[in-house]
Amino acid sequence: MSRWVLVLLAIALIAGALVAFDIPLGGSGDEGAADGVSESDLLEAEDTDAAGTLKGRGAKAGEETADDANALAVAVPSDVRGTTKGGGVVRGRVVQKGGVPVSGATVLLNRPDSIFSYLRASPNGRFDRLTAQSGADGRFTFRDITPSKDYRVRVQHDMHATTSSKRLDLRGRETIDLGDLMLGPGGGLRGRVIDANGAPVTGARVVATWRIANPLSLILSDPDIAPEIERETTTDEEGRYAIQKLEPAPKTLFAVAPSGASEIVHSVTVEDGATKDVDDIKLPGGGFVAGTVKWADGKPIRGVRVFASPMRRMGATRPTETDAEGRFRIDHVPEDQRVGIGAYIPGLPVWIKQGIDVGTEDIAIEFAMPGSLTGSVVRAGSKDPVEHFYVQLDSEEKPKDWMLRIIQQQVQRGLGPTPFNDEGGGFAFPQVAAGTYTVRVTAPGFPEIRTPGVTIIAGQETELAIEIPEGNVARGRVRRANGAPADAARLYVFPTGALKKVKKENLGSLVDDREPVAAALADGTFDLPPQTPGTYDVLATHPDALPGKVLAVDLTAGDASGVDVTLHPAGGVRGLLLDEHRRPAKDEQVYVLYPDGFVVFVEVGDDGRFEKKQLRLGRCVVRWLSMKDEKAYAAIIGGKDAEKKREAYHDLRRDGGEHEITDGGMVEVTVTLPRRVRVRGRILMQGAVDPRSRQAWVQMDGARRWIRVEADDNGNFEKLLEPGRYSAWLRQSEEGWTQIQFEIPDIAEHRLDLDAPALDG
Repeated sequence: MSRWVLVLLAIALIAGALVAFDIPLGGSGDEGAADGVSESDLLEAEDTDAAGTLKGRGAKAGEETADDANALAVAVPSDVRGTTKGGGVVRGRVVQKGGVPVSGATVLLNRPDSIFSYLRASPNGRFDRLTAQSGADGRFTFRDITPSKDYRVRVQHDMHATTSSKRLDLRGRETIDLGDLMLGPGGGLRGRVIDANGAPVTGARVVATWRIANPLSLILSDPDIAPEIERETTTDEEGRYAIQKLEPAPKTLFAVAPSGASEIVHSVTVEDGATKDVDDIKLPGGGFVAGTVKWADGKPIRGVRVFASPMRRMGATRPTETDAEGRFRIDHVPEDQRVGIGAYIPGLPVWIKQGIDVGTEDIAIEFAMPGSLTGSVVRAGSKDPVEHFYVQLDSEEKPKDWMLRIIQQQVQRGLGPTPFNDEGGGFAFPQVAAGTYTVRVTAPGFPEIRTPGVTIIAGQETELAIEIPEGNVARGRVRRANGAPADAARLYVFPTGALKKVKKENLGSLVDDREPVAAALADGTFDLPPQTPGTYDVLATHPDALPGKVLAVDLTAGDASGVDVTLHPAGGVRGLLLDEHRRPAKDEQVYVLYPDGFVVFVEVGDDGRFEKKQLRLGRCVVRWLSMKDEKAYAAIIGGKDAEKKREAYHDLRRDGGEHEITDGGMVEVTVTLPRRVRVRGRILMQGAVDPRSRQAWVQMDGARRWIRVEADDNGNFEKLLEPGRYSAWLRQSEEGWTQIQFEIPDIAEHRLDLDAPALDG
């Protein structure tokens, strides 16, 4: 087995600690100090300014005091501005069936990022949260939006289900027109909440929100800490609940009893026009853990967020905060398993410990004494302050524990650099773990600066003065192959040589997680922000074209002009993936394969739809990514034998259908899955259902991808699989996993228990 598979399996072993990781085994395919503001700024006043104006909500001071029945109509206009002058624009129209405009609907623009809520970080300077109301014509507009990825627009109305836009990737002064967002009846969820003994729970709060995801793959059991709430209700005397008018999409459900006991349903899909029955939500019993959080000098720490997570994947992680004496107690913890404990202080590494027995009262959590970092950012020449900039601290001393290292990386990636806005160019990090850091400073209009070797000493304040030099600018134009300007093309800068050997079909993958440095204007012209003197490669992308590049742009001695980039023609594919019963399929992939063996994988949404732009022109086949295809053709397609590639393409074309992608065209295709075997069974550990073993990873012999099989609380699972011989990875004990083999016959249904054997000896 390859080393990377072993590493990923090792990650899975911490599924019951503070963090529960998914295992992507597919080979294919702070306290607000860290944000430069106080805790009160983050938790209480982030939505208001000194005059009481609702920032970014379009309300004037005092309007929020209008009569409750008319408050929304008075306070929230249809045209709202964000916090970044000259930022992006998002607009659209709210309609109902027949295209009839809907006025008075609440329109929310947000980046539903749970990591910011969980880590108590401020979105200020990172992304905007805005609220508008659709006008008489149903229209709404958000302006001056802070550039960011993963925005969503959600439309809420009392008479309809919520409707959402697709994810929005807003990278600058771009305008995104969403067109019509149609309201409809939606679907519903119903079920029952029971206590640890199976008795119904009356008056439990049941909250539905869109499925929660974050880099740490954890869900806190308090719905008020979630980034958004769609709808909620309470249970009746029989413990039953029903929530209607939900947008058809995967949801996360929270159930919170009057006693405080809580549980989650990680993912349940709402279907349009239907009310789905949800398995009973069983609340945990009377288990608890307790302890104290102190500094290394013995002083208690107040307000530390402490987590307890059952040792099973995606279980509810239960949070609390320490009191003035640094004490904490987390109640209603499942009694049938040990837990992982985590504690987080903004600006400091996460503290974690696994395998703690429920009922432990003396958990001692100790944090090393931190230092602090303050400083200023000024222009190197004039010494004038730079008012708007971002600072990121990269530790040069990585944790020895690999799990802590991964968590630290995920937290840093999730939060990103800290924004500062200060007339004097000042910044401050009141709490920083002692150690040595590289300080990275980015500011619009200046080259990036890295200051290595900055040492933070426990109990001391380190001061740092950073001078940003003036850089050199590259100017040019982005054109399509026919000479037309490519307005809104995005520009990226790379070190010289980074793009030289990359084919145009693969250039787009280099910028998936990279921020553009500029965008082309309507006439295709662009100015790159100043760069540190040197030579660079420049890449331009556009949603309707293949990327183009210019190599070795020389900015050593001064500015450069005439940096013209040509984008290559492209088309796209969109379609629908259906199962054998002609219903939309989800959790699948399709692929686009060209005669020379070049392949592009496309994720399928929960509604069975898929779309991929920026595809090169020419003949191709579009097929469902089956394990049998991988087994038969992966080595050929990935090899160097041109003749074998053509033969593989020809074989697939015969029953997969062939399409022609044209310049600017969009191929429409429907792909139907073949009949697969409905496999039902249980996931067991040494012959018994065990809460620590609720998932397995299966792979057809000879294929590359692994598929996750997940069991319910009773160990039962159901999965559609192709006939063939498989391997499965199962948890064998709390410490390790084991591999077993099994066969799926070519029949309609098959019964199979996946059972991890006892440890040898």
